[in-house]
Amino acid sequence: MSHPTCMHSALSTNEDVMEFAHCLLRVSDQLHRTLRQLTSVARNDSGTAYALLTEEYGLRARTNILLNDSARHQLEGLSFSQQELLQALEQVGRYIENADSLEVLRSTVSDLVTFATSISPGKEKIVNFLAGELEITQK
Repeated sequence: MSHPTCMHSALSTNEDVMEFAHCLLRVSDQLHRTLRQLTSVARNDSGTAYALLTEEYGLRARTNILLNDSARHQLEGLSFSQQELLQALEQVGRYIENADSLEVLRSTVSDLVTFATSISPGKEKIVNFLAGELEITQK
């Protein structure tokens, strides 16, 4: 789904924002599957499970905002490329898929929701900072 020449700055076009949102949907689906698997085993941790389910719904809500209003969520001059962003999301999805406890998911999901929520014009500095937290930028 990525562009053949996506070494341009991430989220700089309407299509980039939509592509990012579609990747977020896939990560949300993986999160839901992992939550179902883990909660069938760890029934004694319903508080954490409920919190993560709430985070999942928040992520889906933000994803739908980005999909439905992508033209108003383009950013200029991010310090990472669209390709780096999509690769990082794929890594997050794999991490979520392989999580073996709810606690393992908690921090990553929170970071992802915070990142997705920060995508708004004029917030490039914040998005760049949060990208570092998600390890999107190449070291």
